[in-house]
Amino acid sequence: MKRKRIALIADVHANFAALEAVLDDCCRRADRICFLGDAVGYGPNPNECIDALRKYCMPGYCLMGNHDHATLYSAEFFSAYARQSIEWARTILTDENMNWLAGLKSHFVRFGALAVHGSPKDYIFDFVLASDATLKKTQKLADYFSQFESFCFNANTHQPCSIFEIKHNQEYGVFEPYDGGRHYQMDGRKAIINVGSVGQPRDRDPRACYAIIEDMTVEWRRIEYDVERTVAEIESNPEISDICGLRLREGR
Repeated sequence: MKRKRIALIADVHANFAALEAVLDDCCRRADRICFLGDAVGYGPNPNECIDALRKYCMPGYCLMGNHDHATLYSAEFFSAYARQSIEWARTILTDENMNWLAGLKSHFVRFGALAVHGSPKDYIFDFVLASDATLKKTQKLADYFSQFESFCFNANTHQPCSIFEIKHNQEYGVFEPYDGGRHYQMDGRKAIINVGSVGQPRDRDPRACYAIIEDMTVEWRRIEYDVERTVAEIESNPEISDICGLRLREGR
């Protein structure tokens, strides 16, 4: 029996225009949708985004991101503009949506692959960067790769890529979809695969990004959406820094 096509979406960051466009694409191309964290933060539509995630994503396969955690508990160590948007979101989220955030998992395992928001060592807060491979941070990556059996899907950096093992605990490579095409073949080598960001890409491409997994292939999808709609909503909201809109225009 052919496995289902699974969409992995993450880092929505209260950008409903982006999420709408991505969910439309997901519903036409994927059989199931999983969420890898950060529904809120930076953007102007936290309730709308959580309502949509609750409706379309698989129950039990939705994860907590660092901004979700900060909304529930504390944003003390976040940047000033990130903290401002989180504190505002906390005041307007419905009880149902706060309860949904509180019920999010830290990780899940599906088809033998680990899924997290951050890293295999710190499921919510950590960052795994492509530069960890290009700068040959071998021990750091060896620590990460020792925590899972085959593949780890993650988010948090807002930059889609695959970091893969070339030699066990000795050498690691990186595949970035804007250089090498949009497809990555999971060929048996262990890999950490970042699915990119729906609501705030940071790879100099302002289009929304998510990944579809079919059999042993990852396809990163880039989706056009009305960036200016979200920018206008941010600029009209005194509780959100205009920096959050500027970043959307530039994809950074």
